[in-house]
Amino acid sequence: MQQDDQTALGALQADSSALPQFPEDQLQPGESLDADGFVIPQRNAVASALSLNDEFQAGRDFFDDSGLVGKDGAAATLLAAVNQAAWTLHRFPMGGSEPGVLSVDANLQPGMQYYAAAANFSSGRWDWSGPFSDSHVRILLDPQSSHISGLGNAWVAVLTFDGSEIDLVSLALAQRAIGDIDAPGEVTGIGGPITGSSIDLSWDPVADGDLAGYAIYYSKNSFSNPDAAGVMNIGYLEGTTRHLLTLPPDVYYIRVAAVDINGNHGPFASGIITADIQDDTVQQISVTPSTTLLPVGSELSITVSGAELYDVDFDGDGVFEVTGSSDTEYKMEMDSAGVLRTRVHGYDAGGTYTALSGLSVLINIGNLPPFADINASSNNVAVGQVVNFDAGSSIDLDGLVAKYEWDFEGDDVYDLDSGSNPSASWAYDKAGHYPARIRVTDDDGDRTVASVGVTVRGMNFFPIAESGGSSNIELVTVNGNPSIAFINQLNSTPYFLRADDSAGESWDNPVVIYNTTLVTFSLSMAVVNGNPAIAFYDFGNLRGKFVRATDANGSAWGTPVEYNPGFDTGGINDLAVINGNPAILHRGPNTMLYTRASNANGTAWNATVTVDNTVGTGLQPVLLNTVERPTAVFIRTSDVPASWRSCDGDDADGTTWGSVNQGGDVDATNSYKLNAIDIPNGSLAASYVNVNNGFELRTRYMRNVHINQWVNSRVVAKVESYGEVKLGMAGGLPFLVYHEDTNHARLIFVPALDGYGNAWGDPVILTSYDAAAPIVLAVGEADGRPVVAWQNNTENFINFGIIYN
Repeated sequence: MQQDDQTALGALQADSSALPQFPEDQLQPGESLDADGFVIPQRNAVASALSLNDEFQAGRDFFDDSGLVGKDGAAATLLAAVNQAAWTLHRFPMGGSEPGVLSVDANLQPGMQYYAAAANFSSGRWDWSGPFSDSHVRILLDPQSSHISGLGNAWVAVLTFDGSEIDLVSLALAQRAIGDIDAPGEVTGIGGPITGSSIDLSWDPVADGDLAGYAIYYSKNSFSNPDAAGVMNIGYLEGTTRHLLTLPPDVYYIRVAAVDINGNHGPFASGIITADIQDDTVQQISVTPSTTLLPVGSELSITVSGAELYDVDFDGDGVFEVTGSSDTEYKMEMDSAGVLRTRVHGYDAGGTYTALSGLSVLINIGNLPPFADINASSNNVAVGQVVNFDAGSSIDLDGLVAKYEWDFEGDDVYDLDSGSNPSASWAYDKAGHYPARIRVTDDDGDRTVASVGVTVRGMNFFPIAESGGSSNIELVTVNGNPSIAFINQLNSTPYFLRADDSAGESWDNPVVIYNTTLVTFSLSMAVVNGNPAIAFYDFGNLRGKFVRATDANGSAWGTPVEYNPGFDTGGINDLAVINGNPAILHRGPNTMLYTRASNANGTAWNATVTVDNTVGTGLQPVLLNTVERPTAVFIRTSDVPASWRSCDGDDADGTTWGSVNQGGDVDATNSYKLNAIDIPNGSLAASYVNVNNGFELRTRYMRNVHINQWVNSRVVAKVESYGEVKLGMAGGLPFLVYHEDTNHARLIFVPALDGYGNAWGDPVILTSYDAAAPIVLAVGEADGRPVVAWQNNTENFINFGIIYN
């Protein structure tokens, strides 16, 4: 069985830029979790699609949107520009219950189309259906997949494309009944005349308490199996007992089956309908409502066009209250609540051609809660910058908004009651990401909350460990949480500490890594076969050593081993995992050396090989795990001018190494400080250079396919005096933090604007000091945000900072 119009759907999916990203669900301000960790639904039962147990949303109550999207009454208006998309995302707290059927109500004119999708959390992809031109569709969700997130929420997307326009009135999700395998009964009474290019199908209703709708199948060959070759379906479940099936001229066989919310298909009707379509004329009619929302007892007005005569079924019950009328406007009092689905049958005087169209209107009973909406003048501001908030688009469709209350920091403390004024202003005094909220109360006392995110650029930081001065700091993610290693210079002992949470907001006490002899100079850290590990210099024995933790959290450490036995090397080093095993780039007397372990845990090591033996080589070494073979970068001070160099291994293990090439810019009259990282599409390096009696911080990029060839030199900043510089990745983009060691030392953050480091954003000062200060620092990522650990060596503690940009 194949869904109709798969070609159009495939074309849309091929243009992934038009589609919304798969949702990453998070707890929203004001939400609570039940004992199972699911968001507790705040149900809105003013209307439903299939039953009173459905989770319902008006179209305008969307979670996110893209393109030309607006709000009109209960509806969201979606207008797609040419070759563009417009979409809305809707988040349904389901309390952990799986949805079985998605119901969509949309008003649209002839020639317009839309798509709908449910997020499939089993596959991590959207399950798209469409395009649809019907005003009401019911989409059966795959019962073998999960459509709820870890928080128990379902996500739905509705999309228009390439000039199409719709008014999205409402959506609903019907809950699946686990374990129900009882199929609905057989469809009877099926038949219908052929008019033009259509067959006007109708049948008797099937009495089933959990009926989802009717599946309509057709083929050019007689069939008894809906999965047989050549069998098509209309792509959704018909919610009424009438459907106008329009097909190209040919002979078709048509069958209808009832389907319940759990996906159980009833038997086909005993008879099969044969339709000989001989005409390709397609009749279309337009149906437009006066509004998309009405209270019970009010009057609905609709306007129709496109045919000579009309039959009108106002309440969608299958009975036409008006028949054979040539009027183009109709009115009817609404006496029941819910989603009203008016159907209009249009035809010519001779009955040769016919069309069936519909519309949806939300009829509410009692008080409808207000719709809250909030916008910010800017979603990204500096500390102290005033943000103007506007909730003027909030609306109470059956009354008045009586009060606006503001929680600017998203901490459940409402900072301001502005009465009936929908505007407010706020200045944030601390960096962070704030889900600012508006709570709207209507004249009946019902409340609704909406939020908008505001990021205040800068850094929140706090001390995490006493250190007594450090020669360097390492920061990596260990078992999901940020972790640091450092040498306390007061007792020449290396320490490790890991955060208690993935954001780095709380930290454990430091753990001693090794204290048998003095440890000095530098250390480096990486995760090796699941556990943290460090390379360090044993000053007591004048040897480079490697040690790995005995557990994934680094709470206990093993016995160090020499990775270059018998030689005084490793005072400067960098540890990485190369082709599955730990490897260390380390400095000996006027040599740059490389040693790789012979196993994944680093308990035994291969012979050391020479990367470069030029005088003055091996400062600021970085070992990169580049594609197919490792790459080493380092500064060589004997060059005139001093420059940073690059060399790649001859094989995946780095058994031997190739020629040493220029890495930095040839116009630089000395390179100072160096750092480099692997990025998804290559590598990125940063260093200070001396140009025209000043200093510039520059980056260079190396593609994966051109190892040891550095290109795209970019000037990130001009500085008075250089200090440390570190590169990192967060949220899929590179960033750097550098230390400008002037009379007022500063730490400065600069984000890349693309994944290659081709363009860089504006610098953000993270912190500053009243005097020059030696600073050591490290950077990393925590919960998708840049983080930094640093120490001003005039102080006795290490700070950890979370950067917001």
